[in-house]
Amino acid sequence: MNLRKTIEKQKKTSIKESFWICLIFGFILLIGGIILQINDSIYIGINLKYQQPTILNSALFFIGSTVFFIMAYFLRKKMRNTEHM
Repeated sequence: MNLRKTIEKQKKTSIKESFWICLIFGFILLIGGIILQINDSIYIGINLKYQQPTILNSALFFIGSTVFFIMAYFLRKKMRNTEHM
């Protein structure tokens, strides 16, 4: 019985930590996208091995932040479900 409680407690803390990590990364990417949008800058790098361009613009930051915010939403939902159990 004691092992079961410790496993449940670890599960709750890992869900809570994952939620905060996703939320923080979402805000970081959102701020980065806003800064790139304000500066109207596009980073273009070239991979010398494969001769392919790498394009980094604000849209990629906004897509990444949206993904992290969606993950944070579902983790928050899961966190609320485990609190009521």
